[in-house]
Amino acid sequence: MKNKRSFYLTLNRLRVLSQITTILFLIAVPLLNIVGVHWILGTLYSISFGKLDIADPAIVAQTILLTWNLYIPLLIAALIPILIAFICGRVFCSWICPHNTISEWITAFQKRFMTKRWRQYQKKSKNVGIRVYFGILATLLLVTALFKTPLVSYLSPPGVISSQISQLIRGSGIGLELAIVLLIFIAEFFLFQRYWCKLLCPVGAMLGAFHWKGKLRVQFQAAECKCGKRPSPCQMACPLQLEPKKKNLYPACFNCGLCAKACENTGHKAIQLTF
Repeated sequence: MKNKRSFYLTLNRLRVLSQITTILFLIAVPLLNIVGVHWILGTLYSISFGKLDIADPAIVAQTILLTWNLYIPLLIAALIPILIAFICGRVFCSWICPHNTISEWITAFQKRFMTKRWRQYQKKSKNVGIRVYFGILATLLLVTALFKTPLVSYLSPPGVISSQISQLIRGSGIGLELAIVLLIFIAEFFLFQRYWCKLLCPVGAMLGAFHWKGKLRVQFQAAECKCGKRPSPCQMACPLQLEPKKKNLYPACFNCGLCAKACENTGHKAIQLTF
């Protein structure tokens, strides 16, 4: 990586390509099933490529709590997302999740056409405490277990969006759970920008639970920082309104690399995305 600036620019282009490819993929799967191709089935709740099953760890945890049964194949299906999260953090959220992709498009619209509101949001940047972050997830799972209600399924935007795309293409209509996702978008547009991905999403929180210091992460070197003004470019670039310079960046950060890209654009190397 001789040119860090071109590296982070290329990384972000690849990330955007991955986001668009994911949405096209979610549209292609039910179309393939309709014409008789069944080696790939499912949604972002759980998907199968031939004999390879991949399941959302949050949905797996919900299934265990609802059935009180440790079904081994289901646990195995969660291993790939867990391994990726263990090595690279919550990159599913920043590279694949359709909810985050749409949220980034909405933020781009606000940044261009509602500049004053966007800057007001950015000035409220604040990192999330670990106790609060995982306390919300624990409460959700506890309610799921006590009332035997699949709350994670209803509150999983990537699962809901992918399943609703499939149902719409198959002619099955849309479900009520889509209204929950729409309410999230509306609330974030007018009131609390990106608070769902930053604080409340059970999918992201479950992936964030596999957090350790050796994984891919944003690192800040104070000696390299030349930004005296506040908020700094790295903070303004963060889609989740986090402060990359502060230590309690994780587990909310999903390693999109936009803060490192913004830092490189200033000509400095204070922010790095590295292991």
